[in-house]
Amino acid sequence: MVGVAAEWRYYFLSPTGASLLSVGSGNAKSDRPFIATVPEGAAYAVPVMWFGRTFVDLPLSGAVLREARPEDLTARAVKRQMFSTTMQAGTGPVTDYTATAGVTLSVSAGKALLTSTGAAGTAVSFGGAKSFAVTPGEIVNLTHAVPATITSTLVWADSAGTVVGQSRDTSIGRVPQGAAYVWPKVEVGAVATATAIGAASLEITAAPSVPPGEGMSPYSITGYSQTSAAGSAEQRSVSLELVEVAQ
Repeated sequence: MVGVAAEWRYYFLSPTGASLLSVGSGNAKSDRPFIATVPEGAAYAVPVMWFGRTFVDLPLSGAVLREARPEDLTARAVKRQMFSTTMQAGTGPVTDYTATAGVTLSVSAGKALLTSTGAAGTAVSFGGAKSFAVTPGEIVNLTHAVPATITSTLVWADSAGTVVGQSRDTSIGRVPQGAAYVWPKVEVGAVATATAIGAASLEITAAPSVPPGEGMSPYSITGYSQTSAAGSAEQRSVSLELVEVAQ
């Protein structure tokens, strides 16, 4: 879940299940293995992921919990930015985008603009079907400022550019097996006056590899809910429903 979890945390429990200590990684360390020392008297460790964003149907897999090894100290996730500097700044040429019928692209003062009829399915995409190469298992994170956004979708294509699936209603997704490219698409509503597409980012995160035989079985998140923690408006109790995915 590197690239998705905002923080890792261990809850250390006594033999009777009483909480002894809670240790958090901090946001800056959520892209590397989380190492903590077991306190005196602890019998159980409960690893927890804290999320700072919402996602839909993001597969959960590749976790490992074991005694720390020397190589864990230097293992880091690898992040790379896929959009050009001009696309990140919102000043890319019109050719950096693809539009469906109902969306008209133009340029003014060096910025790509769009107008939209708002008809069902009208959308603007970043790049083309084979613009942004990815590897199965990586996490893709799209952020953007496209006007009148209705929903964002990550379209997955194979090595030939043929669409093999999509992660709809989300800007974060794990690259599925068989995908070689991601094609970010944003469906838009009515935009009567030409408006800048705006700044955007496409960050790809690859987690440190999990040794064969040490990871958990893959699961898919099919349900998500959250409630406010008693006495604190800033804390949430999160519940996930998981279904094991056949390999």
